[in-house]
Amino acid sequence: MRKKIFMLGLVMILSLIGVSSAFAATNFAYVSPSTLYDTAAPVTGKGQYGRYGLEVTKGQVRIILSEDNGNGVWNNVHDFTLFTKAKDSHYVDYWMKNGSRYSITLIALPDTELGVGYVRD
Repeated sequence: MRKKIFMLGLVMILSLIGVSSAFAATNFAYVSPSTLYDTAAPVTGKGQYGRYGLEVTKGQVRIILSEDNGNGVWNNVHDFTLFTKAKDSHYVDYWMKNGSRYSITLIALPDTELGVGYVRD
């Protein structure tokens, strides 16, 4: 009986964790020696902090967070550049206005091995 109650409780906890992460949309962009520029599909802000970040195996990649307030004009609102000779990553928590759309753009130098960026609402 205790085992059944424990398993039921475990299933409930795991399902709650899965439900809370299921509502966060995450979109990716990639750069490599053959593709030095990429843009991720937008996510919609929820009036709370979202996150955007970058992981680079080697090289230099600039990540730009852009915002569309609903007028169809994308404005660059924040960015950083990551330069590394070994695998490194960095992320920023950013306040995402309710209803605004956010996207990232990656721009890499030709010697970059691989860069992966993400934006999450």
